[in-house]
Order: sequence, then C-alpha cells, then structure tokens
Amino acid sequence: MEVIIMRGLPGSGKSTWAKRYRDLAGTRQHVEVLSADDGHLVEGVYRFDPKKVRQAHDDCFRNFVAAIEHEMADTIIVDNTGTAAWELSPYYRFAEINGCNVRIVRMHCDFETSCRQNIHDVPRETIWRMHQTLLTERLPAHWREEIILPNECS
Repeated sequence: MEVIIMRGLPGSGKSTWAKRYRDLAGTRQHVEVLSADDGHLVEGVYRFDPKKVRQAHDDCFRNFVAAIEHEMADTIIVDNTGTAAWELSPYYRFAEINGCNVRIVRMHCDFETSCRQNIHDVPRETIWRMHQTLLTERLPAHWREEIILPNECS
C-alpha cells in the first residue's frame, strides 16, 4: 500500500493534484483521498467552521487509520496543508510502522499565488506563517519529499 501525504499552502493545488492522481489511476488501482476539509462539508458544500477544526482533523486521522488497517485502498492520499512536521508526523509514522510505502508530495506555490487561489478564506497572516514554516522547517532526512512545481500541476 502506498501513502501520499500532501504538503503545501492553501490554494497551492494539493486537492487538484490529488483528484487528478485518483482520476488517472482509474480502474488500475483504488485511490482514497482523505481530507480534514471533509469535516466542513454541509450537504456537499464547504462551510468552514472554526469550532470544527479539531474534530475535522481527528476524523481525518481516524479515517486514515481505518483505511490502512482495513486495506481499503491501494493508495491513500492525505490532502491537508501539512506545513509543519508535527502535522505530518502521525500520518507518516502510522503508515511507516504498518509497512506502507510513504512519500510526501509538496506543492510549490508562492505566497501571493496562494492568497489569490485560496478558496477557503484562510487569512493572509495565517498563509504567511504557513509559508514561513515551509521555507524554514526541515523534515527528517529519511522522509521522501517530492516537490511539484506550478507548471507540473496545471
């Protein structure tokens, strides 16, 4: 089983990339995309509720654990921002100890583009902090991170 953990700013193309990957896999393999954003869907429409952030992330991780334990897919994609290592770590470690092939896919996106393409109304100040984290925080050396440039995801 393969686990792909997305990493990038809001509006960087993570969800688009994940959906395209799933669609390209077609019937060759089953790809499951999990996201904390799903916890903010109301009758299929995204409605961000700050009171539901913790629950949405907890549910996403629970679904991830279940998908691995029950072998629900050939590939599981975790489609969250994951700008800091502590956000990625539980997913990475759980997948790793369960024998999954794990890689991180980071969507390269500059700050202004992220602000312009962000569809979740994340404040500029928050995106700026996330951007700084992506620029400065180093992931553990054994974590495989693939960087997707803007022209590779459009």
